[in-house]
Amino acid sequence: RLERDMFGDAAEMPYGGPAPVRKIVLVTFGGQPQQAGAGPTVRRTHHVAGTALGFVFATPDAEDQTKCCSNPARTATAARAAAFGSGSLGSVAELTKLCDAVLCKPGYGTICEAVASAAPVVYVRRKPEFVEERYLVAALGHGAVQLDRGDFEQGAWSGAIGSALAQEAVLAMKRVHGSSLKGAEEICTLLQDIF
Repeated sequence: RLERDMFGDAAEMPYGGPAPVRKIVLVTFGGQPQQAGAGPTVRRTHHVAGTALGFVFATPDAEDQTKCCSNPARTATAARAAAFGSGSLGSVAELTKLCDAVLCKPGYGTICEAVASAAPVVYVRRKPEFVEERYLVAALGHGAVQLDRGDFEQGAWSGAIGSALAQEAVLAMKRVHGSSLKGAEEICTLLQDIF
């Protein structure tokens, strides 16, 4: 439902030919506003060859971010309304499951949700550095792509998003996702031996 809300039902491009692949990117920064792009008066368009990109902004300045994005864009509240029937239902964690990639600062919650959803991560390094960041990112292997802070602030996201949506990154996240699910089995096996 979210994809249809963002992109419509068109099976073809307006100029003819098949519609491109549609991908939704969740932009979330742990409740911190981000001044991506030069503000709502400068509209940015993000392109990845053969792919139509849409964005869900789960940031305090989401209204401004949707205004400065020429791609289909929704606030988290509007995305929840489209996906779950109400803007008060669902959470950012549940939105992560509906998206194809996550653009974020790497924190425990966001990285855990990305792994649980097998969504590749495009990350912007924190300033000052978050000591655990390197370990969180390293655990994702090729499923994480760094976006330079300057490129993030200028709205030059396309290259990093394209890399995250590439086959190698998607497969890497599926491997991380699969191995993380085995952790509960390993704990049960250890506890079984104790009891």
